[in-house]
Amino acid sequence: MNEAMTIRQIAETCGVDERTVQRWTRAATDKMSSIGDKMSSSSPMHPACFALEETIAIIRAGGRSTLADLLLENANGRQTTSTDISEVVRLTVREMVPAMTAAFVAAMKQIPGGGSLPQIESDYFSIKGYAAKRGVKVMLSDAIRLGREASRLSRAEGFEIRHVDDEQWGVVNSYHVSVLQEVFTV
Repeated sequence: MNEAMTIRQIAETCGVDERTVQRWTRAATDKMSSIGDKMSSSSPMHPACFALEETIAIIRAGGRSTLADLLLENANGRQTTSTDISEVVRLTVREMVPAMTAAFVAAMKQIPGGGSLPQIESDYFSIKGYAAKRGVKVMLSDAIRLGREASRLSRAEGFEIRHVDDEQWGVVNSYHVSVLQEVFTV
């Protein structure tokens, strides 16, 4: 079981580069002399490995106190004698994502107007999108012809013609599903 973390592992955990963690390490050396000793005896072939307490001190020196607290809390919650820090990080991330999602949803509800997220409307499709949904392959010339017919029917029946982003064309028209059903049966 891995009982220590290298600078690279700390950088990956915190989402920063190794040079940033090295700066944090120099700042943390003031608080824990063992960190400085490990840094001075390390080499590219044998990188320094920091114990849990040292890792937490380094992360705190980088201003990531919340992550350090979570690492410590998870490590203290384990009943094993040695701590696999990379496993603690995986557990921390697994626990943080649902908590962050819940916090985001709660924050959205505080926004005036209910903070509702935009809903994906499934009653409007582009020609190619509707064809793909039905499992039909449409050639470009057919898509142009069907699009013209869908536009004509939409105007005649009073349906709005919407615009959606498209990787190939930038923006394409989208039509109400009832118009598309009629166009595709003709």
